[in-house]
Amino acid sequence: MVKVCALLVLLAVCIIGCAPLRVNLSGSEYQPTPSAANTPKWVASVTVINRAADTELQNHPFSESLIPIKTAISPQSTVESDIKLMLAEVLTIGGAADKSVFVTIRKADAYYTMGAADRIPLVSLATAVRDRDFVMHVVLSLEVRKDGGVVASYPVDREVKIVGKATTRDAISESYQRLIATYRADVLGDIQRNFIDKAL
Repeated sequence: MVKVCALLVLLAVCIIGCAPLRVNLSGSEYQPTPSAANTPKWVASVTVINRAADTELQNHPFSESLIPIKTAISPQSTVESDIKLMLAEVLTIGGAADKSVFVTIRKADAYYTMGAADRIPLVSLATAVRDRDFVMHVVLSLEVRKDGGVVASYPVDREVKIVGKATTRDAISESYQRLIATYRADVLGDIQRNFIDKAL
């Protein structure tokens, strides 16, 4: 039974195919609020460190399995690019600024779920077209440093979830587009409101 479950999960992963998905995410780029964009804050430097590992397949025969979404530009790279772009738009480096911003990305996982029933022979055929949970899990820390010490910090540990389809490569791509758009509005908006606007 365990071997059958593992095979079905493997088949689900094969829907994505050997080649990573090429997904256009330009339509949901985060736009800072006008107030922050019009009044950039001065900082001495900005450092973004990406320590997030690739999302791993988590196969659980008797509970939900997590199927990673493999894309040409990884979720980890997308989050790093998003953070750098947002900070570049709302912060200005130079002048007499004595504060620096440090961001460490620790996790940026993107996956969809497969329930235990989806791995039961025959039953899985009936459930193959049902909706799936698509999840983006982002963990990072933001710090303002001055004179070698941390004067403000803000931790982020957020799971963003949407409902989508995983029946074909196109379906997964469309669901991933919506997942990234939701994460950008939620997580990046939170960072701007509760870190950039308050700590800088």
